[in-house]
Amino acid sequence: MIIELMLNIILFFFLYSFLGWILEVLYKLIIKRELLNPGFFQGPILPIYGVSVFIILAVFTYSPWGMAVNILLTVFLVTGLEYLVALFCEKVIGTKFWDYSNMKFDYKGRISLEFSFIWGFLIAIFVLWLHPLLRNYIIKIPITYQLFLVLFLLMLFIFDFILTTIELFNLRKVIKKLEKMTQLDDELRKYFVNFKRLLKAFPDFYKQLEKKVVKILDKKL
Repeated sequence: MIIELMLNIILFFFLYSFLGWILEVLYKLIIKRELLNPGFFQGPILPIYGVSVFIILAVFTYSPWGMAVNILLTVFLVTGLEYLVALFCEKVIGTKFWDYSNMKFDYKGRISLEFSFIWGFLIAIFVLWLHPLLRNYIIKIPITYQLFLVLFLLMLFIFDFILTTIELFNLRKVIKKLEKMTQLDDELRKYFVNFKRLLKAFPDFYKQLEKKVVKILDKKL
């Protein structure tokens, strides 16, 4: 049934976007010793994980190759997705939200071979254990409940997407203004306070802003 299939797909997207968010929260909690919202969105969701899951499922469903080749292929595709998202942030927003330049085998600071190996490990766990387990629970949910749950999640996501888009648009204006300034003013300091969550969630982004501020101070001195 097409409707049921579409509902399952949407639920998988939100489920894995949420689990990806939890994974990133735990990672930052262990590494940074701080509880942070790791993504662009206000809510507990990282859509890049949801999209990555669709890529993984598509490869393992339609690929004629075996497990090892499929894992390598999905690692390549998911890493490519991360690269495109990083490039989008740099070109559209005007700064880097993460930077792997201090890691070995990175490419332009946007992707890192070390994280690609981690992706491979996670993909193997996902395909062999996690998705078969969670899929059995999702498909057992009555279609009526699935429909209401999807509508509710979509409304929350759209609302969050609008708020996030506004925030990123305002952030882009601040970055453009910062590049043209020769001194810091109270208005700019106020903007930094407004973006406190993003600055904490993306420390490499904070470093990029620091560099721009240092340039302003150097000009002033």
